[in-house]
Amino acid sequence: MTVTTVTFTDKCVTGSRKNHLTATMALHPDQVTYLWKPPSMTVETMFQKKKVDPDLPDIEKIIFCLNNKLNFFLGGAPGTGKTTLVKQFTSAMLGSKAHNNPFVGNVPVLEKGANALSKCAYTGMAASHIDGSTLHCAFQLSVKSMEQDPKKVAADHRKKELMNLELQYVVCDEVSMISSDMLYWLDAFLRALYKRDTYFGGLCMIFVGDFQQLPPVVISNTRDGEKKKLVSIPQLGKNKPTKSVQSKTLTFETRLWIQSLATSVILTKNHRQSRHAALRKLLEEFRIQKISDESEIFWRKMVHAAHERYKKLSRNDLRKIAHVAYTNAYVNEHNAEMMESNLAERVRFTADIRIKKPTGSHLSYGQVAENFRIKKIPNSQSTTHKYGLHGIDVKLGCVVVITANNPEDEIFSGMMGVVVSIQKGKSVSIKLSSGRIIKVEVKKRNLMNDKNEIMATAKYISLKIGHASTIYGFQGVTISTGEKMVVGRWWVPPDVRHESLLVLLSRIQTPDQLICTQPPSAAPSLKQIKCNERTTQYMNPHISIEPLNKHKKIKSDSPDEDISDEDLLLACTD
Repeated sequence: MTVTTVTFTDKCVTGSRKNHLTATMALHPDQVTYLWKPPSMTVETMFQKKKVDPDLPDIEKIIFCLNNKLNFFLGGAPGTGKTTLVKQFTSAMLGSKAHNNPFVGNVPVLEKGANALSKCAYTGMAASHIDGSTLHCAFQLSVKSMEQDPKKVAADHRKKELMNLELQYVVCDEVSMISSDMLYWLDAFLRALYKRDTYFGGLCMIFVGDFQQLPPVVISNTRDGEKKKLVSIPQLGKNKPTKSVQSKTLTFETRLWIQSLATSVILTKNHRQSRHAALRKLLEEFRIQKISDESEIFWRKMVHAAHERYKKLSRNDLRKIAHVAYTNAYVNEHNAEMMESNLAERVRFTADIRIKKPTGSHLSYGQVAENFRIKKIPNSQSTTHKYGLHGIDVKLGCVVVITANNPEDEIFSGMMGVVVSIQKGKSVSIKLSSGRIIKVEVKKRNLMNDKNEIMATAKYISLKIGHASTIYGFQGVTISTGEKMVVGRWWVPPDVRHESLLVLLSRIQTPDQLICTQPPSAAPSLKQIKCNERTTQYMNPHISIEPLNKHKKIKSDSPDEDISDEDLLLACTD
């Protein structure tokens, strides 16, 4: 009997291919090779599904999964209460006895407390909303870690004892920003770190977010025009860089996501815009790309009124309001303008960058500054090097964003606040929106190579000006009652994407919170902006979305058979 070796890629299998694979594994397991494999490779566990009663109410599903340590996804549109639920069940697990918390007494109370529960998100801004840290900080990873073999990174962590042996639950917010490559990397890393051959090293993963919001940033080219290689993991094979995440397998389409999650809880009731029916209706229609004429008219009236509000504001008023933009160019321009209009004394924190250059190292000053995320000070001059001065100029009353984690003082990248005091050359005190005042100090950091040698050092303060931010910085933010949000220059299709505008508009609770610097004629028509049918269908399973690539085929491992997207999704949900 001739048995063909089967190479398992990140594609679901169905029909005759599944039967052939099952027979091959049972009779000749040594002839089956895998680029990625689920834990404990047996026919029974490969295709098994964990059972969660689909008829249970949402809160009872969450309670069931937490009690049984089952991975699950908590999703929903912006403003449906995802963050509120996360805060409720995590506080209950940490011993809260609040009477209005439905999880108190229904979920396990962790004996090890905060050591057994980690709350994180890909960006610092998103992490700050759930009182957590960045994903990299939670697992003590550097920015470069995910470009390396996860097993080697895990081995290094075990050697340095950089692991929390008491960790049981991980809440990962804004999961839409996590690419499929990163999800697989994290799975391989945690399995190797905890030496447990089960999904995510046996940790209970709670993914939270909305895949219709901002997708992962996919880097296709470096500044030199050369293609930047994404991490190549032995379990995954080669990953080719792509200009658009649309052409890649999305996170929720991967076999790892489908097989490792016990259930998905999709929240549908909008709480954020509950006080304004017209705005809530507009967002609901825009989300599924079914804009009525009534909503389009309301949209035009809304941006017209927003521009009229802008014309009545003084420069001093504008400095106090959060600005959001599509491009870094506008962000930098607005930040510079706001700093110039601030009459307080300018205090400069210059970065002291020193290159060690061990054997084989060819670092430049600019590369070191970019690695530490230290910005160049605008219009600064230097006699020591051609790059100009790097660091930051700050003033009392200016808005700043923290760019590095300091877990010991509960300071995380992405936190935003107003400068209330400055100690020149030493520290800056910042008042957060919560009223808490934190001190960010000048610190020395080392840049290491693979041989654990110091390549460069930098002594600097981890801050950047934050009067304006890109849309990525605003994901997860709610503009509080009484506050405003200024939108910079409008972009029009195809430059503006559906998820970007959805995130932007869903930050406000009422239309009068929106301020637009440009006239209504510059704003795009909502009917012209097309949604991603894959994410829309996943997040709105009750809505019928016509796919754009209905007859697209996916090449299978068998030369005699192709699997369509419809068959692939069917196999995922069987």
